[in-house]
Amino acid sequence: MNFEINIRRTAAEVTGILLLSMLAGISYNSLSEKRISLIAPKVIKESQSAPFQTGEIGNLQRISLKDAYSFFTSGEAVFLDARSEEEFKKGHIKNALSISYTLPISKKSEILRDIPKSVPLVTYCDGAECNASEALAIELAELGYSRIMIFFGGWTQWQKAKHPVEK
Repeated sequence: MNFEINIRRTAAEVTGILLLSMLAGISYNSLSEKRISLIAPKVIKESQSAPFQTGEIGNLQRISLKDAYSFFTSGEAVFLDARSEEEFKKGHIKNALSISYTLPISKKSEILRDIPKSVPLVTYCDGAECNASEALAIELAELGYSRIMIFFGGWTQWQKAKHPVEK
């Protein structure tokens, strides 16, 4: 009988500690500059070679190499490299800006301050295995940018196609 009471007390204490830990973590996350979205939104649509759609977060689109190159040659979009600064220095899409997805949101805002919210933005990283371009695109939408595309083939596909690069 005493054993059962001890187990129940221990279970209640563990549950209390877990709840307090979750509350502390959520509170810290909400106050942090590097906050993490607690619910991953289903926000990315596949491109069917249509231009981007403007509007809310739900209108982010993945674009193909062909579409990315079309935006590049037209000069209409700003390309944003979501990889680390070190990777960017080794090589990147010509004229792209380095804006690593790991940077604090305040630093991202500072880098983008001269780019109007209506300018098309193309985010990219290393390719299909890399999700940094998606994470960056979601943050850009949260900052108010409305014309965001994700070049999912990224740096890997761009290089293979022998499109313009800088090192």
